[in-house]
Amino acid sequence: MSRLVTTILSLALFAAAFFSISDRVPERAAQHPSRSGAMEALEFWSEARSYPDNNLPPDKYYRAFEWARKAELKKKPLPFAGSGWTYIGPSNLSGRMLAVALNPLNPNTIYAGSASGGFWRSHTGGVSGDWERVSTGYPVLGVAAIAIDPGDSNVIYIGTGEVYRYAGTAGGLVVRTTRGSYGMGILKTTDGGATWTKSLDWSYNQERGIQAIRLNPHNPSTVWAATTEGIYLSTDGGGNWTNILPVQMGQDIVIHPGDTLKLLVSAGNLGLSNSVVKSTDGGSAWFAVTPTDFSGKTLLAQYASNPDVVYASIADSTTGVGSLWRTDNFGDSWTELSNNTTNNIFGVQGWYSHFVAVHPEDSNIVFHAGVPASRSTNGGITFSGSGGTYSDHHAYAYDPTDPDILYVANDDGIYRSDNFGQNFTQVSDNLATGQFYNGFSNSAGDPQIALGQVQDHIPGYLFTGSSYWPLSAVDEVGWTGIDQSNDFIMYAGTRNGGAIRKSTDRGLSFGAAGGGFSGLSCWNAPFVVSPSSPNVLYFGRSRIYKSTTSA
Repeated sequence: MSRLVTTILSLALFAAAFFSISDRVPERAAQHPSRSGAMEALEFWSEARSYPDNNLPPDKYYRAFEWARKAELKKKPLPFAGSGWTYIGPSNLSGRMLAVALNPLNPNTIYAGSASGGFWRSHTGGVSGDWERVSTGYPVLGVAAIAIDPGDSNVIYIGTGEVYRYAGTAGGLVVRTTRGSYGMGILKTTDGGATWTKSLDWSYNQERGIQAIRLNPHNPSTVWAATTEGIYLSTDGGGNWTNILPVQMGQDIVIHPGDTLKLLVSAGNLGLSNSVVKSTDGGSAWFAVTPTDFSGKTLLAQYASNPDVVYASIADSTTGVGSLWRTDNFGDSWTELSNNTTNNIFGVQGWYSHFVAVHPEDSNIVFHAGVPASRSTNGGITFSGSGGTYSDHHAYAYDPTDPDILYVANDDGIYRSDNFGQNFTQVSDNLATGQFYNGFSNSAGDPQIALGQVQDHIPGYLFTGSSYWPLSAVDEVGWTGIDQSNDFIMYAGTRNGGAIRKSTDRGLSFGAAGGGFSGLSCWNAPFVVSPSSPNVLYFGRSRIYKSTTSA
C-alpha cells in the first residue's frame, strides 16, 4: 500500500473516530456564540484521548509510566545510542503557566508550575533566561500549586494536575474529568528539588488535581491543600492526609496568621454554586460565609498588613459574570467592590483564568487579573488597564523583600512588575513550556525549516535554524503543512477548521486559500499535504475534502 493511500486512510479513520464522539462539541459552541471555545476544546481533548471508550481509566497513565520504566531498565543500550533529542527552541515561547512562587529566603530563586511541561526554576528571577526544568522522577506534567517552607526553603511541596471541572455523571455514564493535564497528587522535596517523594499519592487515580497548598506560618508541619476532592489537612509535614471538608473543587485557602485556627476556603464546580466557608477551630467545624451565589471559581487574597481583610475574585462558570468582593472581618460580612460591568476582566473564562492580589502594605492598590488585567488605586472601586502583561492569568507571587514586586503566571509564561501591576516585563525566556498543537510540520529538503501553531499564541512559530523562532502561520490552533518538493510553499489552518491559509514565501506571509467548508469540525482540524503529489491536500471535518490545486 502506498504512503499516500495509507495517509488518506489514516486521516479518514482519524476524522471518523473523532467526530463519532465530538459531534456535540461544535453544536454546544454554536449554541453559545459568545463563548471563547476553551471549554469545548478541553472537552474534546478529553474525549479524543479516551476514544473508543467513554472513560479513560484513571490509573492508566501511571501504570504505563511504571511499565516503561521497567522496560527501560531491561533494555540493553545500543553502542551508538546517544540522547537522541536536542532542544532547538523556541527560546522566545513559554506556554500556559499555572503557579509561581519565590524562595522566601532568597527571592532571586523563583519556581514556576506549567500546564503540561512540569516544574521549573530560575536563580535570577527569570530575568537572565536561566530557566531549568526540575526533574521529579515522576511523570509530572501539570503543576498548579507550589508551597515553600518559610524557615527551610529546601522543603517544597508541589500540587499536580490541571483540573477545571469535577467529574459528572449523566444517565449512568461516567464522564472523565475535563482537565488540561494529568495529576498524581502532591510531591515533596527536602533537598531543594534534588529528590522527591510522594506525599498525597493519587498515582492510580489521576482524575484529580491540587489547586492550592498552604503552610501554617507558625508551624510548617501543618499543611493544607485545596483539591478536587475537598480540603485536605496534614499535621506531619505531608506524611499523612485527612479530607476534613469533602467539597467538590476546593480552590483556595487563607490562614489567619494571628490565629491559625481561623481559615477561609473557597470551592466551586462548574454548574454548582461556589462557596466561601470559614472555620474558627482549625477545620473541625465549618460555616458558609458566601458573599454571592455565582457558580464557578473563587480566588482569595489576604492583605498582609491587616489579615482580617480578604479579597475574593468570584466568577461565573461560562457567562462572563463576575465580581470583586472584600471583607474586613475575615469573612463574616462582605462588600461588592466591582463587577463585570465596571471591570470586565472575566470574559467567558471565569471558570478558567482569574485572580486578585492586594499590595502587602497598601490595600488601596489592588491588581485584578482575568483575561485582561487591571489595577486599582482606590481599594478596588475603580480600575484602569495594566501595561505590558499578557492574557489569561492564573496565579501570582509577592517578593518577600520588596512589596512593589509582583510576579504573575499566565498563558504566555511568567511576568514581573516592579510597581505592583502598573507595568510588566516578561521574564520567561527559555522557559520551554509552549504547547504546540498536533499538525507540526517540517521541510523534507532543509532540516532547518519547520512550522507549528501554539496554544493561545497568534500566530504560530517558524523554525529557521536558531533557538529564536520568528512568528509565522495564522492562528493559535490549526495544523500546518509544507510542500515537500518546494518548502517555500506552506499551509496553516485556522481554529475550528474554518479555513486553510497559504504562504509562497517560506512563511513570511500567508494569504487566503481554502475556505467555505461545511460539516462539523474539530477545534484543531487536520489536513495533510501529499508527499509525492504536493498539489494534493486532504482536509478532515465531518467529511473529507480534497484539493488538487495546492489548496
